[in-house]
Amino acid sequence: MARKRFKNLKSIPKRICGITELRRNPAEVFKLAEKEGAPVLITEFSEPKGVIVSLNTYDEVLDAISTIEKKEAVEESLELADALDSIAVYKREKATGRLRELKSLKHLS
Repeated sequence: MARKRFKNLKSIPKRICGITELRRNPAEVFKLAEKEGAPVLITEFSEPKGVIVSLNTYDEVLDAISTIEKKEAVEESLELADALDSIAVYKREKATGRLRELKSLKHLS
């Protein structure tokens, strides 16, 4: 369900509301965003000015962003662990005299 709503935010909103209408009846615009579960595009002189989403959609978007950030942090820590492991192997091979200079990638294996 959260993914469906998140995908809705990436598409062009089907509901468009002028800023004058928003000023006249803001409660109706918020009800529309809640009912549809999709953003309502706010325009002024036919130019996009903002988007209104329901609190549920907003919370789900924040959760999705948090999940992505956590996943990226895990990936970064794994890359760091790999780099530190490579450095440890280099130091160990250098200390034992097994470190050799590669003339080409064929000599890597």
